[in-house]
Parts: sequence; structure tokens; C-alpha cells
Amino acid sequence: MRSDFRQFDAILSEVVGDDFRFPMFRAARAEMAGDTDVALKLAPRPDAAGGVAPTVLGQLLGSLARTSYNAGDEKGARKGLHEWNREFARFSRLSGGEAAS
Repeated sequence: MRSDFRQFDAILSEVVGDDFRFPMFRAARAEMAGDTDVALKLAPRPDAAGGVAPTVLGQLLGSLARTSYNAGDEKGARKGLHEWNREFARFSRLSGGEAAS
């Protein structure tokens, strides 16, 4: 399905529910098509992932950082990477691993 945007859109159009990952996928789709303004509008905010595992929140924070960077917002991307790193370190401590530095 790589770069088959029509099939990707068709699959996402069938998705129902409030899982934050679906808007994240839609935002990534807009970003892949080169429309970073739409991607930033579609991207779910971190509070949309409330109460989920740090790894899941990390997915969201990482995607926001990437989209911000691709939209030319280096400051926002750096902030997003800092937040992603904080969540990764928290997960690492919870799982007994080394924290990111």
C-alpha cells in the first residue's frame, strides 16, 4: 500500500471511533501529500492521548515533532522532540532500561 493514497484514504474513511491515532494517520497522510498546514490542523494534541501508555504518547509526540519540522517550525519541532524524549525516558525507567540523554 506504499504511496497508494487512494487506498489509504478509503481505509481511513471506514474507520469509526475516537482513537487519537486515526487523526494522527490522517495528519501523516496530508503531510505525505505535502500539505503541512492541513497536517498541523488534523494532528491530535497530546492531551487527546490522555491516560495511555508512554509508548503510545511517544508516537503522538514524535509525529507532532516531525510534522512541525516539515512545516518549517524548527522551534515547535525541538519542543516536540524534548517532550518525546521526556516520555521515552519515563517509559525506559518504567521498563527498567536506560533513560535517554
